[in-house]
Amino acid sequence: MVKLAELSDMVRSRRVGQRAFEADIIFKEESAYQRVVDADIFTREFVASLYRTSVSNVLAVEAFDAGKTIHIVLMRPGGRASGDPGETDVSGGLQYLPLAEVEVPS
Repeated sequence: MVKLAELSDMVRSRRVGQRAFEADIIFKEESAYQRVVDADIFTREFVASLYRTSVSNVLAVEAFDAGKTIHIVLMRPGGRASGDPGETDVSGGLQYLPLAEVEVPS
């Protein structure tokens, strides 16, 4: 097993409006991208469990072969909007961290 952060070239996230964020897992190497896609890890159910939210809050999990990118869109965990009291990541820039730690089978 290897962590996604070691296989990919970039894992990033950002805010999409006040109540959602998107994350991109970007690969330079076709073989690394294909390994992750073939592992069939990134389903709406898996992303929901990773972020401790319901499947209905996962708006998209898409693989873009031409860009060697996996794109994820989901509602902010906990139902908080960007800037709500107690919200700790206004820009959504830290939401990629759970993805970076995902282990990909050999």
